[in-house]
Amino acid sequence: MYKEIKLRDGSSFSCEKDEIIFLDGYDKALTYFIEDNLHRLQSILVEQGGSLVYLPDLTRKILCSSSPQYYAPQIKGNISFDDLTKSMTEQLKQEIADVDFSAIRGAFIGSTDNCSMFLCVVEEWNNQLIESTILDFFEFCGSTRVMYSTIGLIDDYKEKKPEDFADDNFHHAIKILSDEIKSKVEELRSYGVSEYIIQSLFQEKQKISRLVITSDYKIILPDYNEMEIKMEPLPKAIYILFLRHPGGIRFKDLPDYRDELAYIYMNLTNRQDLSSIYKSIENVLDPTKNSINEKCSRIREAFISRFDERLASQYYITGIAGKKKGVLLDREHVVFKF
Repeated sequence: MYKEIKLRDGSSFSCEKDEIIFLDGYDKALTYFIEDNLHRLQSILVEQGGSLVYLPDLTRKILCSSSPQYYAPQIKGNISFDDLTKSMTEQLKQEIADVDFSAIRGAFIGSTDNCSMFLCVVEEWNNQLIESTILDFFEFCGSTRVMYSTIGLIDDYKEKKPEDFADDNFHHAIKILSDEIKSKVEELRSYGVSEYIIQSLFQEKQKISRLVITSDYKIILPDYNEMEIKMEPLPKAIYILFLRHPGGIRFKDLPDYRDELAYIYMNLTNRQDLSSIYKSIENVLDPTKNSINEKCSRIREAFISRFDERLASQYYITGIAGKKKGVLLDREHVVFKF
C-alpha cells in the first residue's frame, strides 16, 4: 500500500518524523480540497501528535514570518508567493527519484526514521477517505520508527589543566544564544513551520558568498546583496584575527597572538592608548577564562541572525576540543582591503 521512496543522488531532503507532507498530482480537485480543508485536516493530525505540511501554506508562513533570503541570502529583491510555491513544490518533486507525480492524483510523504521515507498515493478520495488516509499513514510511519537508545561511555580520565578551561567549554558556550537572536532564529518554528523541510528545499539555492573586510573594517558579503555583518569591536577583532590564520589557533596559544590582536583592535577602535588596548583584550587571551567562548558565541550570532546556519557555519569560528579553532570558509573567498 505504501511505497518506500528513493531520493536522488546527493539529496539531503528530510522531514521531521511527526510530519506528513501533501504533494499534488494531476487531480486538481484533490489539491483544492486539501487547500479548503487544511485547517481541519491539520487539527486532526495535531490530536495524534503530528503535523500536516502543505507547501503553499508553508510558503505563506515563510513570506509572513521571515524573508526567503534568510535561507538563500543571494536572492535579490522580493519573491512572489506563486514563484516561491512553484519553486519549492518542483524542488521537492525533483528530490524524489522514482515517482511520476503527473501520473498520480496526489500523495502524502512521511518519514519513519532518518533513512526511510514512504509515499502514500491517493487513489480514491472523499472527505472521510482523506481523513482516514492521513491517520492510517501517520500510524504506519509511527509504528515503523526505530527507537534508538544510547549507553553512556565513560571517557578515559585525563587531568584537566587550567589552560584547557576555555577549550573544554567551547561547544557548550558557543551554542548559547541571546534571547533576541534565539527569538529571531526560532520565529518560523513558532508558526509550526518545519525547518528541516525549508532547509532541504532551499539548499539548491544556497551558495557561499565572498567575505570582504573593508578598509574601515566592515564585514561585507557582496554575493548576499552586499550584506554587512555587524559586531562589537572586540568580537570583530577576534574574528579578523582568526580569518588571518587559515590553519586555526588553539585557545591555549592565544597569548602568542596578543600583539596582533591588539593591532587589529586598535585600528577598529581608533584608540591609541596601548595600555588600555592590552587591558581590554587580556581576558579573551586567557584560556583559563570563558571570555573567548563568549566572544565566539557573539560572532556566531552575528551570522545566524542574518542567514541559515547551514551557510553560516562556513563563516563563524568553530572547531573540536583540544584542536585548533578556525573559520571554515575557503580563504579564496576572503578579501582583506586594509
